[in-house]
Order: sequence, then structure tokens, then C-alpha cells
Amino acid sequence: FSGKCYLNNSCPSLSPLDYPHKYGPEGGCADHSVFERMKKYQATAIEKPDKGLHSEEASSDPVLLRKRRMAQIEKNTCQLFIQTDHLFFKYYKTREAVIAQISSHVKAIDAIYQGTDFMGIRNISFMVKRIRINTTTDERDRSNPFRFANIGVEKFLELNSEQNHDDYCLAYVFTDRDFDDGVLGLAWVGAPAGSSGGICEKSKLYSDGKKKSLNTGIITVQNYASHVPPKVSHITFAHEIGHNFGSPHDSGSECTPGESKAQDKKEKGNYIMYARATSGDKLNNNKFSVCSVRNISQVLEKKRGSCFVESGQPICGNGLVEPGEECDCGYSDQCRDQCCYDAGQPDNRKCKLKPNKVCR
Repeated sequence: FSGKCYLNNSCPSLSPLDYPHKYGPEGGCADHSVFERMKKYQATAIEKPDKGLHSEEASSDPVLLRKRRMAQIEKNTCQLFIQTDHLFFKYYKTREAVIAQISSHVKAIDAIYQGTDFMGIRNISFMVKRIRINTTTDERDRSNPFRFANIGVEKFLELNSEQNHDDYCLAYVFTDRDFDDGVLGLAWVGAPAGSSGGICEKSKLYSDGKKKSLNTGIITVQNYASHVPPKVSHITFAHEIGHNFGSPHDSGSECTPGESKAQDKKEKGNYIMYARATSGDKLNNNKFSVCSVRNISQVLEKKRGSCFVESGQPICGNGLVEPGEECDCGYSDQCRDQCCYDAGQPDNRKCKLKPNKVCR
């Protein structure tokens, strides 16, 4: 039994009582050497982004510049593509349970990011644009890149990155794999300029001859043969997206209070971008440090204008029934509901119930 609530940014959580706490110093994000390899790769893009992608940087017209900034304030929603592999489906057993997991993760990060003031940039939110659920039958589908049983965390992220994700702010894969060294997630780190990767990044050709989308990340719900509590997985998701938004791991005494010798600081715990996974029980565990806020605000200032959208608009095809929709079974390749028109149908029919159908 587990659960979570959201109330004034203070959220008591209910978690499995007998969870063996093997995360902490033993698990969490990948080590420094992995990020160094990734950083070097990010600098090897052969294709350069289109000029004018971040057109706010230069303008001879101050009135026009002011208008751009006003319009950009409303564009505060990062649209997500979330895929789940067959092992994630095997653990949760039904499409409904998988969608519920996706929904709970997105709601959790939405609460964290909306509650954070990124140096004047506020109300950053997330919306699922599309979901793809790989079931156990997809394990034998040769077109499924995630079908293999034994894949290391770097390779798993690479498989996600080899797909074209130009239509999304970020693209993630959820899995139930026990990666080496207790790694719970991995993502490309964003930067304001000079390097590929992170939010809004487009597919480009790199020096290894491959086209990749580095607006990607992955998370797993398994850690040393045990399943992590929901709050740990939610913070992991927020952490990996924090990388995409431009934050490296927290360092220095100001941003790692959990390492402090002063008891009052230590008791508050470490922040979201601490390199090791936290329990989620301490005051700072679901907050960003000032170090993270500084880094993230720089990337948001430069990049969000190129792919963030206005919030509040329902998206037919994401598998989640939202206001104005009668149903949402996704696109034709994912729709299993015989009573619902899929997202590929004309506007007057998509995400509406089919007439004269007997539905269970």
C-alpha cells in the first residue's frame, strides 16, 4: 500500500513499510566518469542548430523584444513523451496501472517545479503529449529497441536517444531494471549554450555517425533487487529532469547540507540534485538548492522559448482523459478501446466515444 498527497508543498507520504533502504550512499545517479563521457559526446555534434532558434538574444527593436518576453512568460509547459518497456509492464501488469504510474510521476514533478521560483521564472509545468506502452508481447518485436533483457544504463539511454524526439520538450523511458551500482536514472545535462542536450534539443548528427535526440532520460523503479517507494521514484524523476533543465549535481556546503557537521543543517537533508538518492523524508529532499535554481534559470531563459507551450490545453492522444475529452486511448498503434475514437481521427471524432457501441 502506498500513496501521496499534495498540500501547500508539505506532503506526508505513505510508503511500503518494509522497504529495505538500500539507496542513499549505495544508489542514485551515475558516477562522475559517466557524466564526463556524456559531456564529451555532447560537444561532438556535427550539425548545428538552426539560426534564430533562440531569437530573443538579439534585437534592434526594444519594443519587439519586450513583446517576445511577455509572450514567453505564458509558455511555461514542457511537453513529455513517455515510453515504458516490457519489464515495466510486466511488473505493473495492466495498461491502466502503467498509465496510473506515469500520471503519478508527472503530477509529482509538476508540484515540485511549479512550486519553485527559478529566479523570476515561475509556474513551470509538465504535460504528457504522448505515451507508448510496450507490453510483454513487444519483447519479441524486432522494431522495439528496448526488447533486450540485459542492457546497461548508458546503452538504455542511448536507445532512447536514437529515436527522433523533435516533437517533444523531453522524452523518457520508464523501466523495471536493476542497473549496476544502484543507478536509478540517467539523463543528458542541458546547458545555456555551447553544448547539445537537455530541454528542447533537436535530433542532430554526431561524430559517431549517428543521429540522436539528447532531450532524453530514463528512470527505473528497481534498486538492488528491490522496488523503490513511490516518493523515491518521483524524486528520481525530478532529479533526472533537473539534469535536462541544466543542473549538475549539487556540491559545496551551501547546497549539500545533509553532509554538514551542524546537526540542524544535517537534519534537513540534501536537495533534489544531490548525487545519491534520498529517502524523500527530509525537508530539503523535494526542493531544489540555490545552486540548482541558478543553473536551471539560465537554461530556461535561453531555451524554453523554442519548445515550451501554453499550459492548460488538453492533448488528445496522450492516454489520459482530460477536460473536454470523453475518452483517450492514444493513437491507432496504441488504442485498445473499441469504444473510443483514437487520436488520429478527424477533430470532430477523436477522443470521443463511438455511438451505438456496447462498452464494458
